[in-house]
Amino acid sequence: VIADNEAGIKPLDSKRLKLELSRITKPVNVRVASNHVEVSLAREEDLGKVVDFLEYTIGKVLAIRRPRDMEAMGRDTLKVYEDLVVEERFWEAHEVLESTWRSSAENSERRKLKTLIKIAAAMAKAQEGFLEAALSIAGSLDNPVRGCLEAAVAEAWSGSYAGLLALKCAKLA
Repeated sequence: VIADNEAGIKPLDSKRLKLELSRITKPVNVRVASNHVEVSLAREEDLGKVVDFLEYTIGKVLAIRRPRDMEAMGRDTLKVYEDLVVEERFWEAHEVLESTWRSSAENSERRKLKTLIKIAAAMAKAQEGFLEAALSIAGSLDNPVRGCLEAAVAEAWSGSYAGLLALKCAKLA
């Protein structure tokens, strides 16, 4: 579920929001971007309650996405990845490349896909309120990607828009 971040919450608030949501459902994850909040659910039957909660506390629900919707996009996966990164939908960007990476042969293309996945994963961890985990993922990469990603994580953590900086990091991979 993607809701407009009208309340202006920051990634630091992700854990608190997840705790509040746990009173009505079992949220898998809560990610806070500069302009939206993403909530992943374990049980689809709780969707109505979650939508009501988000619209009351955060802002208007903009979209309801299901994992299978990602597969139905039918576009070039790298282009979809880039579009999602620009929109700060880092978890979905990570998911888009996962199956391609898993099925690719061990070569430079596979290493590049792994780096792109790590970029999106680090940004998603920052949105989830796990700064140390995000920086740990960034630290596992080589420069110049590492330095770029550390700066992007800091932008996301502060609640600022970080999509274009994360895309710049991906272009360095």
